[in-house]
Amino acid sequence: MHWALDNGTWSSTSQEVDKLVDAINRGDTSITLENYGTFDLSGVVGKIPVILSGHEHQDNAKTLSSGVSHVVTTCDAGRLQYHEETTYVKGTTSEQALDVFIIDFDKKEIDDLRIGRGSDRKFNF
Repeated sequence: MHWALDNGTWSSTSQEVDKLVDAINRGDTSITLENYGTFDLSGVVGKIPVILSGHEHQDNAKTLSSGVSHVVTTCDAGRLQYHEETTYVKGTTSEQALDVFIIDFDKKEIDDLRIGRGSDRKFNF
């Protein structure tokens, strides 16, 4: 399943997940998603601070209307941004892309530390 498509748009699946997360964070008791049916959220408690996913062919991020960050990480075979040329140097960390996420619930910050090709990122929630 691809979250963000290579043309810079977000897939219908990711848009539906965004709606579900927003409904949970608002405390809604149910939500109907066009492609997936109705979900009973009456027993759901807590908040979702971020949506993290990978195995995409580029880095992407957006902020939902509720303030939740939806962060997508490139894969080793991808590029960092839409239409960006990928440069791999054999035997170096440029051959990989791996992220470590540190979530600070007190400061409401997410540090994305990149190992390999790409840059560190920072998000708020």
